[in-house]
Amino acid sequence: MTLRPFVPIALCFAAIFGIDAQEVRVEVVRHADGRPIPGTLLTLLHERDTTQLGRFSDDNGRASFNAPRRGGYRIRAERVGYDVWTSVVLAPSSNPTRVRAGMRLRSLRLPPVTGPSETHCSGLAEQVSAAGDMWGEIRKALAANRVTEAQGLVSLDLETYDRVLNANGQVLSEQGDRRRANSAQSYRNGGTVQFAGGVAPQAFKVPDASALLAPDFVASHCFSAVRGAGPENGLLGLEFKPAKLGDKPDISGVLWLDPTTYSLRHLAFDFVNIPAAARAGRASGRLDFQPLAGGEWIVSRWQVRTPRAGEGAGIAGYHERGGVARPTGSARAQVIAAVARPESETGTRITGTVFDGTTGAALPGVQVTTTSGRYRTSTNRGGGYELAVPNGTVDTLIFDHPRLRLLRIPRAKPVHVRSGSPTQVTIMIPSFAGLRQALCPTDRSGTPAGLAVGFVRDAAGNPIANALVSATWQVLWAEEKGRLVATRQQRSVDTRTAADGTYLLCGFTRDTQVKLRVTIDGTPMVEETVPFPRGMVLERDIRLPAR
Repeated sequence: MTLRPFVPIALCFAAIFGIDAQEVRVEVVRHADGRPIPGTLLTLLHERDTTQLGRFSDDNGRASFNAPRRGGYRIRAERVGYDVWTSVVLAPSSNPTRVRAGMRLRSLRLPPVTGPSETHCSGLAEQVSAAGDMWGEIRKALAANRVTEAQGLVSLDLETYDRVLNANGQVLSEQGDRRRANSAQSYRNGGTVQFAGGVAPQAFKVPDASALLAPDFVASHCFSAVRGAGPENGLLGLEFKPAKLGDKPDISGVLWLDPTTYSLRHLAFDFVNIPAAARAGRASGRLDFQPLAGGEWIVSRWQVRTPRAGEGAGIAGYHERGGVARPTGSARAQVIAAVARPESETGTRITGTVFDGTTGAALPGVQVTTTSGRYRTSTNRGGGYELAVPNGTVDTLIFDHPRLRLLRIPRAKPVHVRSGSPTQVTIMIPSFAGLRQALCPTDRSGTPAGLAVGFVRDAAGNPIANALVSATWQVLWAEEKGRLVATRQQRSVDTRTAADGTYLLCGFTRDTQVKLRVTIDGTPMVEETVPFPRGMVLERDIRLPAR
């Protein structure tokens, strides 16, 4: 795609630094292997001015700027899923300046499984907290969206609507419009609502990327990291609320992102510090974000709903504005429905998450079924699932995954689905310390013994049932009457593999070498010596040689 500079910004930039400019050629690559990274947002930052110029790298990971001659400047490279890269201060010269940015993949901290994380009301520093790390990824998407809309980089087909609803959410009147534009920002602003009782009209506007990125917004709100439930099941959320209550209209809400790709999904928000007539009916909105192949980000859907004042303190209904945006030439999007669909009269949904505490990540690919097998689904990349079942169901959910079987996690969960009431059933694999506590006996000091688990399979990868797995090791030190004394005790444990080839052994001591042996029908098949991890949990799969 040919970049079309945003003329006012470009003219301002030239006016500040002069028309005598120098070319800067930037190449963005992955630090690990040098492969180009297309769609990276590159920003030219002058050291003595806040004016910025943004570009997206092309398919070869390249972009160029006309940089100022006076003063130094930096190049900043940022893309969702990568650490931000910033160059040293560059000095102009008579020849084009070439910059090569090597970007590293980043690892996102995960918030607690249940409940919000620590709340931060004094800024969001990256690499300090889960909320800070999430804000770092959200900020990149918002910055890319701001550049996309400010420079009009994407031609959009827009479908907008303006509806009047009654108190039950039924449409009383509706107007729609279709048009083509290079930005949807001017069409996302909500209307002005007149309240009863002499209250002045109150304007409700949808927040845009610039408003969310403003230093004042971050400084005036408190943030915490949360895990999604219900419709947001499997997602991570950055919840924000005003740090102080006041008489100035504000918003609170949650920015939701995908925990595997770190991509911003949507913003759900409510208006706060508004007249009582508006608070009674809840004034709220939503923005859906979409990344494009060239690195640009657009707002693909938006909606804002505000109450209409009725007699006394009640409300007469709602005023709703919204729409959808799609790149010109792409498949037509469906306009947002006026009223969210209620749960089916004949069914409801069971939702939940499967989380692996040994890795600190969600567990995708878990099969979730009822005992009859009639209703089934599987967890997504964020570990979430959703299962539609009839109302009034009393059944048992079965969770099946090799890791659940390996770590002896109870996989059957009774569930009672009441009519019209959504139900949540969550599975969590404990941490390694928790597994040792649950599966292995404790020693005299109360410390659980070391744990070894794994699969035994044949050369073709099929599980071997009823194979004898034994382990031997030496204990160099033992505790006697509260003192450590030297010893050379030989210890051993053994077990039989289950039908799926899993084995579990307990009893290991710290800092030891373990000899594992697999025997079938009295014949030793495999023998190997491995160091036991300091974390006291050894995961070791054993593959038998071909006979």
